[in-house]
Formats: sequence, structure tokens, C-alpha cells
Amino acid sequence: MKKILLAMTVASLCMANSVQAQDNSATLDINGTVNGISSGCIVNITGLYGHTGVVKLEGVIESLPTQGQKATHPTEVTYSVGGCSSPIALQLRGTADDADGTTLANVHTDDTVASGVGIGLFDSNNAPLSINSSLMTLDESNSGSFNLQLVKLRNQTQVVGSVAASLTIDIVRL
Repeated sequence: MKKILLAMTVASLCMANSVQAQDNSATLDINGTVNGISSGCIVNITGLYGHTGVVKLEGVIESLPTQGQKATHPTEVTYSVGGCSSPIALQLRGTADDADGTTLANVHTDDTVASGVGIGLFDSNNAPLSINSSLMTLDESNSGSFNLQLVKLRNQTQVVGSVAASLTIDIVRL
């Protein structure tokens, strides 16, 4: 009888251990905040007449340079960069034109839209920059300028009208 009782006790302990050998999940509570203040790099832009983030371009089709040529009467955009702890460059990004993909496309869509015209990007010496690929390195002052001018797109017929585009200035860490 003692052997049967001992066998049943051992069997019960084995069953109890198998029942208790289950996974126990843990819960991790995560709390935090998101705010609009960044401790990283900040790009400040000043366009025509000191307006921040706004540039107005005008031109007469006959006097516009062709895409890929130097700017003739550009509008200067100045920038300064602050808060960076490592070497950086700036890259101009936006919707590329459908001619050779180097200028900013006219994305205006109403009935008054100009065609065969894009927005040329130029360095401070009026040499063309390519949208989405050219890098502008910064000097010790972390400031500089680039130029914008309406341009005639290659192999397209120009028609007068309105122009609109959006340009993003990306920070590239070197």
C-alpha cells in the first residue's frame, strides 16, 4: 500500500509540474512624448525681399535660358544652417521635369498653366544644379545661397501661363 501511495504521490507531483510549466507573459508599459522642438540641424531660408519660404519668379519666354544653360536673371535664395554637430551638405529635392529631369517641374494644374517651362536651380555662380542629385557643401559660416530662374525645357514648346512648384532642402550628413 505504501508503494502505491508513493507512486501516486510521485505521479501527482509530475502532473503538477507539467501543469505549472507554462509560459508567463510580461507587460512593458512605454510612455513618452513627441514635441516640435528638434535638437538637430535646422535650415533657415530667405527668399525674395526677405520673405521666408516664398519666392516669386517671373520671366518672358524669349529671354529665358534653356535648361542646362547658366542663369541669366536669377532670383537668389539665401540659407543658413544651425544646430549641426557634424559636417553636412544640402540637397535640393522636388518633382523633376519631364524633359531631361534636371529642373523642378511646373506642377500647376489649372487652365492658366504654362507649358514647356520649368524652374532651374543654380549655384551662387549661376551654374546649373540638378534637382534630386546635386549637393551643396557648406563653408565655415554654415550659410550660403543658390539661385532660381524659370527656364525653357529642352525639346518642348513653351506656352505662357502660371508656374508653381515645391522645393525641399534636405540635410545630408557627410
